[in-house]
Amino acid sequence: MHLFDNNRIILFSTAAAVMAVSQPAAGQEQARQLRIAAQPLASALQQVARQTGTNILFQPEIVSGREAPALNGRYTAAQAVGRLIGSSDLVVRKDKAGALIISRRERTSLAPATDNRAVDAVWSDSSPPVDEIVVTASKRTERLVEVPQSISVVTGEQFRKEQSVRFTDYLNKIPGVNLVSFAQGNAQIVFRGLTTGSDQLSSTVGIYVDEVPYGSSTIFTIGATNTPDFDPRDLDRLEVLRGPQGTLYGADSLGGVLKYVTTPPRLNKFEGRIQGGISDIADGGTSYDVNGMLNVPLVEGKLGLRVTGYGRGDAGYVDDESRGLSDINDSRVYGGRATFLWEPTSDLSIRLSALGQNLKTDNAAIADIRYDTLQPLYGDLQLRRLINTPIDSKYRLYSGTLNWTLGWAELISATSYSTLNSDSIGDLTFSYGPIFSGAIGVPLGVALDQRIRQNKFTQEIRLQSSSDETLEWRAGIYYTRENARTEQRLLPFDPATGEIYDPLTNRPGPTDAFFFYRGPSRYSEIAGFGDLTYHVSPAFEVTVGGRYSENRQRFHQVQTGLLLGGQNIDFRRKSKDDSWTYLINPKLRIAPDAIVYGRVSSGYRPGGPNIGLPAGNGPATFSPDTVVSYEAGIKGDALDRKLSFDVAAFRIDWKDIQVAQSFGGFVYVVNGPRARSQGVEASASIRPIKGLSFSATGTYTDAELRADAPTSVGGFAGERLPNVPRWTGTIDGSYDWRIGEWNPFVGASLRYQGNRKTEFISTPAGPVSDRATLPDYVTLDLRAGISNERWSINLFAKNITDKRAILGITPLTPIPDPAALSAIPFSAGILQPRTIGASLSASF
Repeated sequence: MHLFDNNRIILFSTAAAVMAVSQPAAGQEQARQLRIAAQPLASALQQVARQTGTNILFQPEIVSGREAPALNGRYTAAQAVGRLIGSSDLVVRKDKAGALIISRRERTSLAPATDNRAVDAVWSDSSPPVDEIVVTASKRTERLVEVPQSISVVTGEQFRKEQSVRFTDYLNKIPGVNLVSFAQGNAQIVFRGLTTGSDQLSSTVGIYVDEVPYGSSTIFTIGATNTPDFDPRDLDRLEVLRGPQGTLYGADSLGGVLKYVTTPPRLNKFEGRIQGGISDIADGGTSYDVNGMLNVPLVEGKLGLRVTGYGRGDAGYVDDESRGLSDINDSRVYGGRATFLWEPTSDLSIRLSALGQNLKTDNAAIADIRYDTLQPLYGDLQLRRLINTPIDSKYRLYSGTLNWTLGWAELISATSYSTLNSDSIGDLTFSYGPIFSGAIGVPLGVALDQRIRQNKFTQEIRLQSSSDETLEWRAGIYYTRENARTEQRLLPFDPATGEIYDPLTNRPGPTDAFFFYRGPSRYSEIAGFGDLTYHVSPAFEVTVGGRYSENRQRFHQVQTGLLLGGQNIDFRRKSKDDSWTYLINPKLRIAPDAIVYGRVSSGYRPGGPNIGLPAGNGPATFSPDTVVSYEAGIKGDALDRKLSFDVAAFRIDWKDIQVAQSFGGFVYVVNGPRARSQGVEASASIRPIKGLSFSATGTYTDAELRADAPTSVGGFAGERLPNVPRWTGTIDGSYDWRIGEWNPFVGASLRYQGNRKTEFISTPAGPVSDRATLPDYVTLDLRAGISNERWSINLFAKNITDKRAILGITPLTPIPDPAALSAIPFSAGILQPRTIGASLSASF
């Protein structure tokens, strides 16, 4: 073997070439302050050897193509190596001379590759610590416990064990996060209480897939609810970044960022997995699920391909007895992802990905209720409609990412092109049926036919220093161009048959005669950003950053039809605005695995041209809205990393809030009042003995208006923001053990969601001052399973007590005055009833 010792090569006779890196012996091993950037594993191990004076031996081929996370803290050499190799098929042991030897684990029935015994070797305690989690929240690879902001992580293994496949399965379990869902493909995500309700047009949460954004930056494609609910089971992890992220992630990240981190191809291992499942919904139908993954190293250690695919049939549970239909809200979801990873050298990697998902929902997951009592109008899980109201959405995302280590810095380039096609039908007979029927003289139903087309190109280039420098720096530029087109038609139909026809000519098929809207738009933005992190001492550092963004928008609106009273609208509008965002982020290490931090950050949503109204009503443009957040937190690991904790307190000031305003049934945007959201988020997990773990989260959020909203919007100073619970919490416990070659597990999760105020409501007679309160609820989920190296069997039960929880409500017809609320039907998004299922997967 080859041993590199003090730059001399000593040759030993062996069949395999082995590389070792070292410095002169340092005597008794002790913890040292290490700062090592994320980089290829081989070079990271060399840095550990140099900084600790420890001999580290390994075969070059077993570390080729592997990436190591960043390290920043006090570690012994063994601890550092254990964290660098992570949960992999590598194991580390110490020889009699004190050298660390890294090798591949021998595959036996007692040591599956996913059970990282390398960690057992590094820590002498008989109970291994909690697995290390690394994140890329700050666009550097870091340990979760080292990142000075509030972040939650859900791993791919958790998604698979708990059979979490959609937002409603997992988002409301995360501190500071709330989901308002009416259907798959129609859901609003809220972080830290920043929402104006379900009629909000643009999102306050940024969506990222790896290095690239997904979703709209404007009001014209209803980005607040057209949220891509990707199947998460082949993710490496989901990162939830709470609080404004305007400096690194730009527009629309006022509340935070939801980041899907996909699993990259493995360049040294051929592997695959196929899974099938079935579940039954109480008072509903039977669902099915199939998914698979294949990882192929095309060139060992250099080029690899990972392909995933899935298909689900999600059963319905809502009935429409007026039409004699049951379980009408079923949906079909299918999609997949393909990723190429090329690493021609240890300093260069190129990753190309294509992701697609199709989602078809026959009807929304809603029931009709009374506003005053919140009780069903027609019976449990019942609604009445004259036609089906389907949603058909197609998401596509193509991206390429280059990482090039230049020695003195790292260059990252991220390019993407994405598309969204979304078609939907709504039954607006309650609102427009009397108008159309009165004008034509025959009974008519009215459907809203809406079609959204969007494509978006993004390019980000950034250059950043190594994370082991005393003064770290980063500078980057970002460009995006977004084209969108929304079309809407009000289509008369026969209420007896549901057949769409033109009553003016008595011809079947759609017509533009009653109302037609087309709104093509273009959004372009360019931004420059940067930050500096100064390590004042091994224990204290400060990060400051800023971003300047400028956007230009163009909008062309065409409206025609009898509903406009013979008036045709055809005009073009332009807008331009800019925004500064900033970050101040000190961090103090109070223990090797614990920090306290402060964070002052800002964020914004772009302004833009407004939707035009008949007779020129409404402003031509609206301005950006902005937030400034103040956060302080403490996080860390204790008890030999058996205990993890994270507590953060925050206050967010929200100014010039963009709110949707209505005039004669037409919606446009104005800048409205101020709001404030403040609260505390806490989470903790403990692993007292091997295999047993408990975790808990709790959140208090006080989000309210600080000034009266416009009369046509509703809402008074001091009122709570809609759909935001003051209190939420979860408790989770799990236990896994070993029986021969099998690993059984059991687990349970209890979730509490506090009460919430309903939407702001305005009527021609004035706003509603006494809004209804949606009641709090508790749900219980159970899971169990058994697995070995090849097979895995999972059993699960969600909402085991079959709780009928209301997720949000919206009126079905205009409200003439507050006194009429009790007579107005409302639609309520309903939590999925008790669901029990099983899945079987095979790995190879």
